[in-house]
Amino acid sequence: MKCNQPQRDGYVIVAVLIVVVVLSLAAYSFTDLMSAEHTAATRTHDHTQARLSAISGVHYTAAALADPEFMYNQLGGDPTAPGAFHAEGSGIDVFTDPNNSRLNRGFFLVATVPDTPGNYLRRDGAVIDEMGKLNINYFIMLDASGDKLYDALMKLADSNPLMTPELADAIVDWVDADDETRETGAESSYYAGIEPGYMAKNGPLNSLDELLLVRGVTPELLFGNDRNRNGVADDFEGQVLDRGLSDYLTVYGRELNLDSTGVIREYINESEVENLQGLYERLQTKLDPEMADFIMAYRLMSSSRIGSSSSSGGRSRGGSSQSQSTRPATADELHSAVQAALAVSSIRMGGKRPKSVLDMMSVQITLPKPPGAMQNDPTPVYVSPLSDPARLNALLPLLLDRTTVTTKVELAPRINVNTASREVLLTIPRLEVADVDNIIAMRPNVKPGDPATTTGAWLATSGAITPDTFRRIERYVTGQSMVYRVQCVGYASKGGPQARVEAVIDTNRGAPRILYFRELTDLDNPRGFAAPAGM
Repeated sequence: MKCNQPQRDGYVIVAVLIVVVVLSLAAYSFTDLMSAEHTAATRTHDHTQARLSAISGVHYTAAALADPEFMYNQLGGDPTAPGAFHAEGSGIDVFTDPNNSRLNRGFFLVATVPDTPGNYLRRDGAVIDEMGKLNINYFIMLDASGDKLYDALMKLADSNPLMTPELADAIVDWVDADDETRETGAESSYYAGIEPGYMAKNGPLNSLDELLLVRGVTPELLFGNDRNRNGVADDFEGQVLDRGLSDYLTVYGRELNLDSTGVIREYINESEVENLQGLYERLQTKLDPEMADFIMAYRLMSSSRIGSSSSSGGRSRGGSSQSQSTRPATADELHSAVQAALAVSSIRMGGKRPKSVLDMMSVQITLPKPPGAMQNDPTPVYVSPLSDPARLNALLPLLLDRTTVTTKVELAPRINVNTASREVLLTIPRLEVADVDNIIAMRPNVKPGDPATTTGAWLATSGAITPDTFRRIERYVTGQSMVYRVQCVGYASKGGPQARVEAVIDTNRGAPRILYFRELTDLDNPRGFAAPAGM
């Protein structure tokens, strides 16, 4: 018997299939979204850790620079040398996982510095000495009129065509205290007329970037074609790297009036006569006894330049006619004369206060005649021990390191002759081209940590320049640094993200502080520095 069943159209199975497909697509979309979110979270995590690794590198560097033992034992006394912190092609680990190299974290330091005109060197594991540059603020502190700064900038123009008289005048007008416009400069009257208007700084700069507000200063002039400071020309195809004026100028620098052991230097211009005996006793423990005697004699008795017949007190030698004969005094006579002068109840300051310890280099002291001497007997004079080339090497470094002519603890930061480029050395007043070439040729022989090095005395003791030339430039130069610029690249793992930061560090005698900090990661295109191979 045939059974008639109603015919079904199959709508249910079609609906089920549609629902299954929709649910599958939803599940796929959800899974894909979760995978994307996981990847993004992982990348964000890696970027954050790379950034933190770079920041940790800044703090590591600050601690290393501020630790004298690490500075001289680990860094060899020169953190600007290639490989001082780590070798080329390597880095410093922050975290390593032997089971998963993707989790490795580290940082490396890199510096791009001028070599010869138009050429630059990359130094891995090194920092940049900011005191090896021409400090705009220092020259304004030295001379409020700005003339010395202008002269220094024009000396820089001799080796760098980017600097012009008009630009030098504009920079001086921006930082000097007055509102009087120099011949080709620009003051507030000019800046107020542009849109938007502003006033000239008329004071020290807080960062080098402030120069971009100065008339005529452009990013290209200040930073060249390496505005992101990654050692690669911004449009690197067919372009030669040009880093502008920023490699030669700075606004950062600090110098303390402390000796190589961190103790305040001995103030030799003491004016209170009751304190002279204590000064003399301290000098005898810190210097050669004969040098201590000579300093006290310089303060207590009349002196004259060698070859001159006039004395510091305006009197003729020996107190009579200038033609009176003299004779060389012995060290014992010098010592006895100083002891006698300090022993009297009312000490008379018959000498003068030196403006620099080097003022005592080419002078002679007129000593009192010994008891019982005849009126026509020659007057004893004692020539400065610093005038003896055979003794200069031993006496001058300690004299500069341990004595001072000012009570200021914070000094105006001078140029570090041990790290300054040739272009910067040429800006030092009264220094000739031949002198600069001699300095650069002899710099590899300096010994880090030696008083002759840290004071710059090696310039005279090594014969790089004459002692008289050193006396003339001593107010502009030093041999030590407290402020460094560091560029640190943090990396997450091999092929992973990188982060780049830049900072200026003041070592601050063991309590380092960061004066300037900025992130450069977003500017790193094209990438200039790659993570070490194998990481």
